[in-house]
Amino acid sequence: MQTVDGIVESAGGGGHALRLPFLAKDVFGRARATVRVVAEGKLEFTTTLASYGGVSWLGLRKDQLAELGLGAGDPISVTIEESDRGAAG
Repeated sequence: MQTVDGIVESAGGGGHALRLPFLAKDVFGRARATVRVVAEGKLEFTTTLASYGGVSWLGLRKDQLAELGLGAGDPISVTIEESDRGAAG
């Protein structure tokens, strides 16, 4: 399990993401790993990590950010672990 403290970044086109301080491939064995996330200790979801330009990203949906009361520029803390389920959001 990985704990990441970071800043919600605007990903363009209305999307948001958290830049991960590690490469998903190094930690989970593949760049687009399916993971279970707990954000701010209260919101749980399953998603697939993204990899762009040698950086791994955790995408954050608008409804997830609204539930957490967060937006671009806000600090966020998440725990991430590999999931054996497909990404369901």
